[in-house]
Amino acid sequence: MTEVTWDEANDHVPMMELVAARTSDRKLRLLLVAMARCVWERMPKGELRDAVSAAELYADGDESLSVVDDCRGRLYGWAMSAATEEQRAFFNSNDTNPVFTLARLTTYPTKMLRSLTLSNSNWRGQSSRLGTRVAELIREVFGNPFRPVAFSPNWRTDTALTLARQMYDAREFSAAPILADALQDAGCDSDDLLNHLRDTSATHVRGCWALDLVLGKE
Repeated sequence: MTEVTWDEANDHVPMMELVAARTSDRKLRLLLVAMARCVWERMPKGELRDAVSAAELYADGDESLSVVDDCRGRLYGWAMSAATEEQRAFFNSNDTNPVFTLARLTTYPTKMLRSLTLSNSNWRGQSSRLGTRVAELIREVFGNPFRPVAFSPNWRTDTALTLARQMYDAREFSAAPILADALQDAGCDSDDLLNHLRDTSATHVRGCWALDLVLGKE
């Protein structure tokens, strides 16, 4: 894969093969969470949404492993019981049944994440169902591995940090262009970074490569 094919790729498999071995477990988990949030409205309230939310917090060290493990266990219990009409309809639908698998993947133990993203059929099957959105999310989370941005600590002003933290905590990214202005005012001269934050068509998620640079997250 080249830089040109990376920018234009819709096939997520070679993209993940390129980045999975060189990135953090946090990034991999947040990518799965971002995929799950693409189908959030199809997830019944309760066990599925609880699992995704707990996994997202765990990725940043804001939730314990025991809670994530408990969520995964409750997911299995919820699936095995299929006691209500809503549950039976959920698991009998070709459209929503795979959503359960995606929610479960977010809670996988850390040691399984790398083998999961590279070879596990559940990952590949779920990724294929979401189509080109996965490729877009991979670029959102990992940036361009062929052209990494060298972030200067001088750009990390109080204003930039405050904006970035507010966006991250609220999962509300409409202020991204304002953050770009703050970075530019601080001397940022990276067109890749500034253009990404100013791109109004971009779908930002927790784990966004540009926001992570500002926050010092890996």
